[in-house]
Amino acid sequence: MNRLTEENSLWARLKGKPLTGEQIIFLQNCMNENLNHARHVENERLTFNSILLALIAGVLAIASSLSEKISFFLYLAITLAGFLSMLLTVRWNNAFSRHLFYAQQCYMLIHKHLFGDRPGDEKAEGDRWESIDGLNDIPMLNFAGFAVAMENAYDETRMAADYISSSNEEDGVAEAIQK
Repeated sequence: MNRLTEENSLWARLKGKPLTGEQIIFLQNCMNENLNHARHVENERLTFNSILLALIAGVLAIASSLSEKISFFLYLAITLAGFLSMLLTVRWNNAFSRHLFYAQQCYMLIHKHLFGDRPGDEKAEGDRWESIDGLNDIPMLNFAGFAVAMENAYDETRMAADYISSSNEEDGVAEAIQK
C-alpha cells in the first residue's frame, strides 16, 4: 500500500481515537466482508487451477494420437493457458493478501478499542501485534473451514471454534488432526 493510501485510510483516521458503536459495527462488517472476499478469491483460484490441470491432462492424453501440426497447436495453446494461469495466480495472490490486510486492520482497531494495550508493551512503529495472547486466533478461526481450539484457550477463542480439542499439554493438536 502506498503512503498516500495509508494516510487517507479508514484505520489511519480512526487509529488512537475512541470508537462509537456504529463504527465498531461498521468495522466488524468490513472485516467479515474482506474475509469473505479473501475466501472467495482463494476458492476461485483453486477451481481455475483444477480445471486447467484437467484440461492439460486431457490435451496431453490425446495429443500424441493426432497429427503433428494439430499437436503443435495444442501444445502452444497449453503453453499460453499456463502463462495466463501464472498471471491470474499473481492477481489472485495480490487480491487475497489485500483483503486479509484490510480485515486485519479492522480487527486491530476493534481490538485496541476493546482491550487497549498492556502496560509495558512496547513495539516498534508498524509492528502488528496483539495485546492479549490467544485472542489473535479468532479471525483465523472465523476464516477456517473447520476451526479447532484447544481446551485451555480463552473462552472467546473456544466460542469461535467448531471443535474443542484437549489442551496443548495433552496433545490436543494430534487429537484434532486425527478427528
